[in-house]
Amino acid sequence: MRMNFLLILALVALSTCEYSGLKAAITSNFFKILTKFDLNTYLQNKTIIESAEASGKALFNYDVLCENLWITYIKNPSTVVIDQETTADGLPQVKVTLTDIEVAIEIAHLYVKYGLIKENFYNADGDVKVSYVEGRYHFTKDGKLVLSEFNVEIEDFTVDVRKDFLNWLINLFKGLIKSQVTKKLDELGGTISDAVNKWVDNEFSVEIGWGVTLNLTNTMKPNLTQLYKGERLDITCLNLLKYLIEKKELDETLTSVITFGMHGSAFPTKDPSTHADFPPRVEMDFNHDYFTNEIQVLLSAYTLDTVLYISQKEGVLHYTFTNQSHPVFNFNFDSQGIQVLLPQYGQKYPNQSVPVEMEINISPNGHSRPYIEMDQSKAKLAANFNLDFSSNGNKDLSMNVSVELPFTIQVKYDLLTINWGELNVTNLVELKNDLNVPHEELVALLGTMFNNYVIKFAKGYTKNIALAAILSLVTGMKFKNFKLETQEGYLLVSIAVDLD
Repeated sequence: MRMNFLLILALVALSTCEYSGLKAAITSNFFKILTKFDLNTYLQNKTIIESAEASGKALFNYDVLCENLWITYIKNPSTVVIDQETTADGLPQVKVTLTDIEVAIEIAHLYVKYGLIKENFYNADGDVKVSYVEGRYHFTKDGKLVLSEFNVEIEDFTVDVRKDFLNWLINLFKGLIKSQVTKKLDELGGTISDAVNKWVDNEFSVEIGWGVTLNLTNTMKPNLTQLYKGERLDITCLNLLKYLIEKKELDETLTSVITFGMHGSAFPTKDPSTHADFPPRVEMDFNHDYFTNEIQVLLSAYTLDTVLYISQKEGVLHYTFTNQSHPVFNFNFDSQGIQVLLPQYGQKYPNQSVPVEMEINISPNGHSRPYIEMDQSKAKLAANFNLDFSSNGNKDLSMNVSVELPFTIQVKYDLLTINWGELNVTNLVELKNDLNVPHEELVALLGTMFNNYVIKFAKGYTKNIALAAILSLVTGMKFKNFKLETQEGYLLVSIAVDLD
């Protein structure tokens, strides 16, 4: 009873500050992927020691010089242990421990002077068995990543130099290698920290194609939060609790989560000064129930809208269907085939086969911007465009159309399906109608064209998409337990790393 009361006092909600169009959260368990990650890809043939030397006295004076020691093979750690800690300043900290690592090495040059004996060894092979490598990470109050406190314990170390008298030098080499590995880890930690902190402090963007670039500048300082059963623990209370309950019991129920946010708005690649002229609509919140998965991403409708908006500005939301470019339709784009949609072409060109073009254009001028709306149960895409039919170089039919296309998103057995509803024509303005098509037939034309052809075609590509498998193929890692939900104004994506 006392325990429950104290834990209730310690529970607080996660808070966010500046609006972010994109948010992400990564739990500390994500780093267990190191047991499956192919370390050879990144560490094979990497030099650990460029030059290191030691001297002392063991009965006789000795000098040892080791030059160019590199990794020829590394076996992944058998386990990765995650421990929850706090820094001396009371900040959440995570200790990551990699155990049982086997490394094959080669030494280009080994020089040994022992008393009056001087020996040079070249291209000597060796094996290193590392009991554990441990390091710690935390974020400062201003969102800066700190990777620190690396420790290495070498269990065994052998070098094939074919000299029995050198056996006593193995322990010396252990210390030499340990110090150099620790130094390299510190350097690596500094490199990673610098890269992350550079992103925190500077603008960052990625070109996504079609003349569109996405602004991924940091907007919410990275934060490491320790959660107890999905709720945040206040650090002050956490320190108090450590005196009231066993630390082991608390550690087993804690999950550390790194949360961060990005601007998530698009702009023209060639003109970074152009920005969306509409504000973000909603704040996004992580679902703590999904922190059983290692990764959670929140994608706002605002981000999707800015991509559509800039694509419109760049004039890429434009397509013309001809006889050579219509995989969506099962008829020829000529005066004979197009009669499936517009029988009036049979009257204009009786017994003739004249090429017909159909153009869909969401132009930068004269059309409202397309947008996406979504809530917990459904979503819709709204668009305003011109639809034109032309033959013999003349525009026969032109209309300005506003439509809404509802859809839902379903995930089952790690397969994503977008279920498209029927197109709804909310407005249709005739701009030119030389074919004399009645207005109600034009509305029906839109329904037939999109529902029977375009949407039907799209359904074949948005059904049972194996996103977890696709991510695995792209990253080389295995994923499972994929979840995707629509929320009020954003998409929630959650996925687990498969460590089996």
